[in-house]
Amino acid sequence: MKQGERRHGHGKRHPVGNGLPDYSPATWTSHPATSKLEHGSVKILGSIQAGFIVTAPKHVIVGGSIESATVEAGGNIEVSGGILMPEGGKIRARGDVIANYTTNALIEAGGDVHIANDITNTEIHAEGHLFATRGKGHVQGGHIVTAKGMSINEAGSDLGVATNLTVRIDSAEDEHLRQKRLKVKQAITKINDALGNDSAEAILKRTPPKKRVAVAEVLKHRIHLIARRKEISEQINQIQLARQEKLAGIKIKVNRLLHPGTTIKFGAKSHIVARQTESSVLYWDENSRNIVTA
Repeated sequence: MKQGERRHGHGKRHPVGNGLPDYSPATWTSHPATSKLEHGSVKILGSIQAGFIVTAPKHVIVGGSIESATVEAGGNIEVSGGILMPEGGKIRARGDVIANYTTNALIEAGGDVHIANDITNTEIHAEGHLFATRGKGHVQGGHIVTAKGMSINEAGSDLGVATNLTVRIDSAEDEHLRQKRLKVKQAITKINDALGNDSAEAILKRTPPKKRVAVAEVLKHRIHLIARRKEISEQINQIQLARQEKLAGIKIKVNRLLHPGTTIKFGAKSHIVARQTESSVLYWDENSRNIVTA
């Protein structure tokens, strides 16, 4: 194989152009296989079918569709066709995910997600926006979670298919802090179970003289743990306040129809759409602390 060429499975060799190795099969349909690049991006001319795993440190560009495969990229994932996952699989990109349509898909994006047409029974988690306005832009079924809002054409259906649109304000940092606080709380409980909940003076008074030095050290540690729990709780509160302010500027825009039965969530607050509305904008109102439709 010449320098500057890549081969995968039964594919023909192609020179690398613009840093993208091109894999020639019209569709990858052979036995499950893995393609993992150590450098650069990958361009696949056809489709990726069930069982394949494709990873690249930069971008993955697919000329066809992705069907029940796992695709991961350090940059963007761009799919000319659809993302269909009736048999499982996952799309994960640190950047944006772009596709024509999705069905039963699982998508995680560190940036935005752009889907032109139908988004059917799909789960999307994006740190940026969901944009679905270039074509039909119809979200039907599934669960869409973004950190910066959504702009779509239609949500739900006349049949009342359960469709969930969520703006998330929590992050991995929040969960990390909650877990730290839980561990501190458990350590305090363990000490209290052994020594009791009384004041340090009362506990030391009833402690045999030979054990007082050791018990005093444990009680000092309890004081430190209590202070640490308070400190972590304050951190969580400050983060939540900042997120509430940030949440106030985020919107879910539905340009055409918003159907009954669609669930809208901002943080922990939920709103179930009761009647069909046209051209809706939903957002969090800080004054009423509720979801408002404009």
